[in-house]
Amino acid sequence: MRCFGKQCSRVERSGALLWEEALVWVYAADQPLAAGEPLPLAVFPEPCVYRESAVAALGRTDRAWRIVFESSSMAGCLSAARAGFAVTVIADSQRIEGLRVLDRDDGLPELPMARFYAFAGKDSPAGSSLIEAARRAGQSRFASRGLRD
Repeated sequence: MRCFGKQCSRVERSGALLWEEALVWVYAADQPLAAGEPLPLAVFPEPCVYRESAVAALGRTDRAWRIVFESSSMAGCLSAARAGFAVTVIADSQRIEGLRVLDRDDGLPELPMARFYAFAGKDSPAGSSLIEAARRAGQSRFASRGLRD
């Protein structure tokens, strides 16, 4: 059996790293982010590496925050951000029109890289070919800085 997944740090399980890309904070492009108020977050249900990355990064700051929206749908979190209802964390390649990236100038901490892996049940030529095809596709389309150690 083959399984594809993402992690924001190295995994202990034996997996083939396919690509990595930056996680980014996004919010409505046409609206200011309210200063001095707790940061409203739109997140996926636990467990989720995007959610965990946001909470961990904010936990290392003095920035107040609160979860105002939870959805198991990427479209739901993106819609909440695009409407100016909440900030969400996504992989940079998932950004859509109407969203802008927030950064330190907006009072938000840096986020880790998301790492996309393939996990194999047992070795086979077909499975190895599938993993290599996914690695090439991901690195050419999604990888923002190439692989790092």
